[in-house]
Amino acid sequence: MQKNQRPIAEMVVVVTGASSGAGRAMALELAKRGTSLVLAARRQEALAEVAADCANFGSQAVIQVCDVKEMLSVHLLAKAALEKFGRIDAWINNAGVLAAGAVDAIPADVNEDVIRTNLLGYIHGAQAVLPIFKKQGYGTIVNNIS
Repeated sequence: MQKNQRPIAEMVVVVTGASSGAGRAMALELAKRGTSLVLAARRQEALAEVAADCANFGSQAVIQVCDVKEMLSVHLLAKAALEKFGRIDAWINNAGVLAAGAVDAIPADVNEDVIRTNLLGYIHGAQAVLPIFKKQGYGTIVNNIS
C-alpha cells in the first residue's frame, strides 16, 4: 500500500468510542484541523453533541450508532463512511470499556463484555476497513487502548 499524501485537513477519519473520553478528545482535535469525521459509539445523543462541537470548528462530522462488539455493526459503520465521503483515510479503534473491582467479584459476563469490546471490537474494525484500504491502495489504522 502507498502512503496517504493528503494533508490532515483533507482526510476522512472514522473514530470509534467518539462519544466521550479519549475518542471525544481526538474527534475535537481532528475537527480543529479541518478533518472530515465519522463518529461512532453506542450513545446517539452523546455522539450528536460531539458532532455539534466538531461543527463549531468548521469540520464536517457525521454520526453512526455502532456497537463494536457486533461485527455487522462495524461493517455498517464502514459502509456509512464510504457512502458519505467516498473513502476512508484513517480508522481509529478507540472504543473501550473497563471492569473495575476485585477480580473474584466481577461477574463473568462483565469480563466477557470487556474482552468483546476491547479486543474483538478492534479486530472487527480492522476486518471492516482493511478491504477498503486495500482497494484504495492506502489507509491507516490507529489502535488506542487507554
